[in-house]
Amino acid sequence: MKHVQGRGARRHFPAKRERLLLPLQVLAVIKEVAPTKKCPDDECLGVSDFATKYFPDGDVFHEPGGGFWEALGNRRVTQQKLSTYNPIKLYRGAKEIGRRQSAKGIEGNLAGEGIVQGGIVVFNGSGDVEYVYKEKTGYQIPRDEIVEVLDRIVGE
Repeated sequence: MKHVQGRGARRHFPAKRERLLLPLQVLAVIKEVAPTKKCPDDECLGVSDFATKYFPDGDVFHEPGGGFWEALGNRRVTQQKLSTYNPIKLYRGAKEIGRRQSAKGIEGNLAGEGIVQGGIVVFNGSGDVEYVYKEKTGYQIPRDEIVEVLDRIVGE
């Protein structure tokens, strides 16, 4: 994996938990860096935006071999089963996703390979996998569940 950017990690968890989570390292893995078919540079692709806006205190790695996504099942949005086939409900669901993203200040440029789903993998201090969350488009991450796993690891 190629290191893209980083400075340590803490701010992505509630401030009241910050002291407890200090021993943990948080990092992000991205699939693409420029140049790509759509983008000549990382600015166009949004790598620097992701690193500075959404992951400012963490390490960001480029993993071109696809091992991270393979471990998560190489899943694509197009393979995810729809929660409904009602076009009105699908439209409302898409609008709700947009509202949640806007409320959180999340923007996207649709320049990268946006159909590949990612996830969250939590490792313990020995490097063993403790928890896996496979992204489900349209659903929020199970934050409380993840924090519970992190608390358990820190308490060990």
